[in-house]
Amino acid sequence: MKIKEIMTTDVSWLKPDDTVETAANIMQKLDVGILPICDENKDLIGLLTDRDIVIRNVAKGKDAKDTTVKDIMSSKLTWGTPDMDVVDACETMAIHQIRRLPIVENNSLVGIVSLGDIVLQSDFDIEASQTLCDICERDWKRD
Repeated sequence: MKIKEIMTTDVSWLKPDDTVETAANIMQKLDVGILPICDENKDLIGLLTDRDIVIRNVAKGKDAKDTTVKDIMSSKLTWGTPDMDVVDACETMAIHQIRRLPIVENNSLVGIVSLGDIVLQSDFDIEASQTLCDICERDWKRD
């Protein structure tokens, strides 16, 4: 099965100059913990997580109204493609210890897939479980 068959295509995203406050409000409204950051061509340039907001903004005493997402976003990116096989996506997520994988085609964001999306596909519940175990095991070993 290809990622394009299960990915979310209606993905909200932000521009680098949007404020952290805007990002937090969108995350709250959509009940998500990650937002892609794209340029005007919808080219993926970063990701902003709720963890980024806490660690790189709140914990450092920065004002969310004055801080832009480009100042705290994660710019070390891992992404997949729509034609990527689900098993390959799981392997990529495990290697990079991520639970959500942005999907890019011709440099532009076209979707996002999460472990939750994969686990809902009964044919891939074992792969998703193993991916989560690999992520958690690596997290545990770092502590």
